[in-house]
Amino acid sequence: MLDTVKAKSQTETATPHPLDPLTAEEITAACTLVRAAVASPENCRFPAVRLEEPTKQELAAGGVGRRAFALTLDVATGEAIEHIVDLGRGEIVGRKVVPNREAPYGQPPVMLEEFFKCEAVVKADPGWRAAMVRRGLSEGHRTGPGRSVLVGFLRQGVRARRPYRACRQLFSRALAGQRLCAPDRGRGRCR
Repeated sequence: MLDTVKAKSQTETATPHPLDPLTAEEITAACTLVRAAVASPENCRFPAVRLEEPTKQELAAGGVGRRAFALTLDVATGEAIEHIVDLGRGEIVGRKVVPNREAPYGQPPVMLEEFFKCEAVVKADPGWRAAMVRRGLSEGHRTGPGRSVLVGFLRQGVRARRPYRACRQLFSRALAGQRLCAPDRGRGRCR
């Protein structure tokens, strides 16, 4: 009879297939290597970490090592860098700066941290606050800028280290079913 308490599973003992998703340990290892290599680790964020898939030719040849793709964002400078990490050798084998200030432009995915920063910037805007007062809403109401609409720039003429893509659209976090304004003739918009 097989002792299930002491037996190791196949996934623990077998080498992962080259196309299997990264394990938590592999993600941690890749992030640790990259964080040690960047100029300012305290400002380093990881918008994306995923498996760097081998080519068909590499798969056919066999013996392919596992690699991770790690996209980093320096929140102080706005610099985005793509890293390729060889997990078997424990080293960074590729590095490419994503040009986000000149063409061709590239931007990392928006992170949850940026949504909160965006909300704070919009709530501090005197125009937005005046619009809330005109609608009869005060600081005590649970309202804020729309996080799901990420178009345009927050303020024209203000150059940020990383432009926050946001608009001054309103949303409500009111209780379910409670409306803060009446729909505009059936089109579902607030006046």
